[in-house]
Amino acid sequence: DQGGLRTLQKKWTSFLKARLICTIPDKNLIFNVINDVFILKSPTLKEPVIYGVFTPQLNNVGLSAVCAYNLSTVEEVFSKGKYMQSATVEQYHTKWVRYNGEIPSPRPGAVSL
Repeated sequence: DQGGLRTLQKKWTSFLKARLICTIPDKNLIFNVINDVFILKSPTLKEPVIYGVFTPQLNNVGLSAVCAYNLSTVEEVFSKGKYMQSATVEQYHTKWVRYNGEIPSPRPGAVSL
């Protein structure tokens, strides 16, 4: 995520995102830039499958990878995953740290009817 114009900086917003891990561990390659995504839905599949085309952050190796994720796995991250919050490191710098406070109800990202 390369971010945006920060027009809502220091304003209350609701925003959720999760990292999709696409790696070749034995080669120590991490593909963390999403170039394209396709969701395959089929009556022959138990659930939809998300396919992503990834490249490394510094694509100086000329490689890409295709990784697949079950939709239920992605949904589980949003329904049970840990939250992060920004913390000031220096006067003008922030970093993301794990949020240890109480999770509000309804959980952010959940639909409440």
